[in-house]
Amino acid sequence: NVRRGVFRDYFVADTGNNCVRKIARGGHVSTLPYVFQAPVGIAVDITTQTLYVVDQEGLFKIADHTYLLQKLTPSPTSFTGLTFDEAQQLYYTSPNQHQIYRHGATVSLLAGNGQPGCSEGRGAQAQLNTPSGLVCNHQGAFFLADSANHRICKLVLE
Repeated sequence: NVRRGVFRDYFVADTGNNCVRKIARGGHVSTLPYVFQAPVGIAVDITTQTLYVVDQEGLFKIADHTYLLQKLTPSPTSFTGLTFDEAQQLYYTSPNQHQIYRHGATVSLLAGNGQPGCSEGRGAQAQLNTPSGLVCNHQGAFFLADSANHRICKLVLE
């Protein structure tokens, strides 16, 4: 999972090595000073220059210049894909629950009825099967890897 950050740096969730790598503009690779538990999702909030990482232990927020780590979830999670929309709202996939959520002051369901399947529909009427990767384009459309259905889905919020 790779995300472009501020100042044209890239961040990589290096799952097998339990770390997050930063690739600077000139190609220099460095490791963030934290040990994660199999990080699988990463997203960058470009307005606050904040990096978000999800691993087996939860969702973490890392300030860009200070590298101050803050855990946002109280318990282990099953999140994978992380992305921001144009309004810098954070979204994530939950493969075990077959759903997609918006993370904020409260967590709200975006899509998926919680049962594995393959059907189109609005919000909770849609069926997904192990959604993983998630990105949002500049027009506000979301694309997700519906892994067990072997398809890419497009979600448009109205």
